[in-house]
Amino acid sequence: MMATTTGRQRYPTAFYSLTIASILLPYRLVVGFRAAHPSSTGTKALCNMPTDASLSLAAKALPDDIIDDGLTNSSSFNPTPTQRKATPEPRKSHCTTICAVPPPSATEAWEALTRARSELRDPGFHRWPPHANLLYPFLELNSMKKRSNGSTSVEEEGDDDSEEEPLFQKDMLEALSNAAANCEPFEVTISDLGMFGGKSRGVLWAYPRSHRAGDDAALGDIESTVNRGEYCHPAEPMVQLQALLEGAFPTCTEQRKQRQFHPHVTLSHYASLNDASKAKERIEEWWEPITYATSDIYVLLRVGDEGQFEIAATVPLGSRAGSIVVHDPPIRFPQ
Repeated sequence: MMATTTGRQRYPTAFYSLTIASILLPYRLVVGFRAAHPSSTGTKALCNMPTDASLSLAAKALPDDIIDDGLTNSSSFNPTPTQRKATPEPRKSHCTTICAVPPPSATEAWEALTRARSELRDPGFHRWPPHANLLYPFLELNSMKKRSNGSTSVEEEGDDDSEEEPLFQKDMLEALSNAAANCEPFEVTISDLGMFGGKSRGVLWAYPRSHRAGDDAALGDIESTVNRGEYCHPAEPMVQLQALLEGAFPTCTEQRKQRQFHPHVTLSHYASLNDASKAKERIEEWWEPITYATSDIYVLLRVGDEGQFEIAATVPLGSRAGSIVVHDPPIRFPQ
């Protein structure tokens, strides 16, 4: 006696696959025909092409495990994220920075800052020049991996005709130039010291108050802010410059703590804020205000975490911004 089954009869997966293939095949043929013959008319009469609605209903009637055929309910193909060619995000590196550094001609500033950092035994004395970071960490530069390995690896690849790629991408230099062009040169005066930190960390720093000669109104506002113990004013050119650079490189936001950029030149690090306070008193015994002109900023690069930062590019401000000087290989500041 033949066995019988009750309830809904289930068909094998192959049956469903064959069914939907027979539904979609005319649709695919017509789409291909239209693409090849865009001026043809009466194409729909060539076959009983299913509408978008009927395709959707047919898909709903099938088990979920055989619906995914990479198709959509429209005649256009939208690639999935894995099918699109992903554009890699620019990587940031603590081995690169954009910063403001006293120019080599500002010997008084270099001598005073070097003396303070030396007396305070600044742990970063040999790695960093006296500087105020504008964007740090900055983006990785070309060939950084090769340089960190200490070789160009051209011969190892067996391609004697190949050249090492330039240190900077063209679009990065353009972005730097455009941002710098919107900030004219300015003066920096360092007369005040400040501190960051708490019970387990202390940082002693000098405040590079920036201003432009002749702008007495802005200078008065800046000085009144400093007198209140606040070391950031939107009228300061260095603050404006940092905003321009961050606008050009919007992933580099680390220097804008609590939504504000606080320019500072680090003098040394300590185990506590109390230790930093004692060091501040020692330096203030001999510190005298120093002023110098800032007409360039710098992109600095080091090889490895313990390497010394060197100049990879000199970026002029204002009308000279189009004449960026790339140093490849990077060079050191004059001693």
